[in-house]
Amino acid sequence: MSIDDPGFGFVSPTIPEISIAVVPASRGAGVGRLLLSTLIGEARERGIGQLSLSVEDDNPAQMLYASLGFTAHSNNGGSVTMLTKTSADKS
Repeated sequence: MSIDDPGFGFVSPTIPEISIAVVPASRGAGVGRLLLSTLIGEARERGIGQLSLSVEDDNPAQMLYASLGFTAHSNNGGSVTMLTKTSADKS
């Protein structure tokens, strides 16, 4: 995505927007947490300071994202754009 063709979770050209999905049969088994933890760790290793994502307002995955450090950045008509810092220093 880019400024000219942004996704729902687009914040800046310097902040990668991520998207994951877990098939219904595997939800609640820690697959999403593992995927996101791995993505955050990989971003940290590559020197990427922040990640963004978009989630629908009523999606219970918001609790997972928040538990991994994502916070609401903006609302976009039924969805929330969330950001997290990938560094150990969350300030």
